[in-house]
Amino acid sequence: MTRDEALNFIRTVKSGEKSEREAIEFLRDFPFSDVGCAKIDTQRALRNGTGEVIYGANKTDDEILQIASVIGKKNENILITRTNENVFERIREIFPQANFNARGRVISVKFKEPALTQSYIAIVSAGTADGAVVEEAYETARFLGNDTRKFSDAGVAGLHRL
Repeated sequence: MTRDEALNFIRTVKSGEKSEREAIEFLRDFPFSDVGCAKIDTQRALRNGTGEVIYGANKTDDEILQIASVIGKKNENILITRTNENVFERIREIFPQANFNARGRVISVKFKEPALTQSYIAIVSAGTADGAVVEEAYETARFLGNDTRKFSDAGVAGLHRL
């Protein structure tokens, strides 16, 4: 929930559109939601304007799916790093708007586009072997609202070549 969404929620309670009981139910999972395998930060967007990132390494496919489902039910953007195509296929069944960057092993699910910053982040890689890291950094920076440009194979992998 963003700051504007929180203010709007407060207005609906204040105006009577939402009851106090509805407010308590809505706020039940603040500041986190415990799903057993993880405690999901439900105030991240309110604090810093970005959605939740799920670090997929060493999590089972089912754990990733469980965490993503809880976040997605709140219409919050989701980024899943260090994951695989099997997780993507399962995520896409729940969230058809999901995208998968296979080389970076990153899934993004957007419910709303982040506001882009005025400047940009340049991701410069030495060679094609860095491609997976470049793609993961690119997807993460974009998810966090940064205009991002990639410069691949800058040709400085070995100083002896100069």
